[in-house]
Amino acid sequence: LVLCACTQGAEADAPTANAGITLTLRAAEHPELDFGMAGEQRALMDFAVGTDGLVYLLGQDGQILAYRTDGTLAAEYDLALRQQGLTACRIAAGDSVLYLLDGHNNVILTVEQGKLKTVSVLGFSDVGMVKSLYVDRDGVLWLSFANVEGAYTAAIDPSGDEAKIVGETQPGYLIGPDLTYLPEFLSEQDEAEEAEGKQLAITLYQNGQTLDHFCISPADPHRSITGLQLYGPTDDDRDGKTKYAGMLLEFVNETDDPFSSTRKPGRWRRPIYLYRTRRWSNRRRRRRIAWPSRTRP
Repeated sequence: LVLCACTQGAEADAPTANAGITLTLRAAEHPELDFGMAGEQRALMDFAVGTDGLVYLLGQDGQILAYRTDGTLAAEYDLALRQQGLTACRIAAGDSVLYLLDGHNNVILTVEQGKLKTVSVLGFSDVGMVKSLYVDRDGVLWLSFANVEGAYTAAIDPSGDEAKIVGETQPGYLIGPDLTYLPEFLSEQDEAEEAEGKQLAITLYQNGQTLDHFCISPADPHRSITGLQLYGPTDDDRDGKTKYAGMLLEFVNETDDPFSSTRKPGRWRRPIYLYRTRRWSNRRRRRRIAWPSRTRP
């Protein structure tokens, strides 16, 4: 098992601004990694790097393993969630506090000192529409999520029976300190961009204010863009322009199937299943948000 993660500091020119963690754990040396089998794969659900410097692994039924960066085991918890009618599929880690997402019950679980402390209902969105969650160095839990109104990032207070948004929401998904992005599929009204083969519009926000806006096209005219996930700005600014690392998802189909995404002159069509599962209507902008798929570890 190889886990990789990176962080970016507030000052880009600082020597320790960009830090990377690579942790390799071999099954023969770590029998505690045997969470059981899910199909033909071990049931590791998620992992997170905490503000305490530990790497947390989430297994089935709430098994949590914490490792130091040298690969030694620092802590091991078993929350026995199934016995309590709970599940966990995502994890975020702070200093001595963990947050888990339960997609079955649509709640946020707060864990302190290896014990379940609170169960908070996520009423303003659905766990399946949470793009990311993390704990900043001040111990604040942040969620990037989507609902029928759009995509947002907000600080969350999960200390009560129902999770609450703290302060104002920011548009888009979080990729850096106060930096968010919103990918939207171009509509038929965006004729100028469509004429150039553009399919996706990206708006960058700094503290909720528009920082940049641009449109992109697929790598091949026979492809349709189905999603975009940005990871953050890169260090490559040789031409004076900020660049962003990310993953572009495309659908390839060159058949005559009427449900395919084969491009036609000036327009493109989406696969039906993508419309049902990965897009939400943004009524105010009359565009559809490009839901960025999340890769599992």
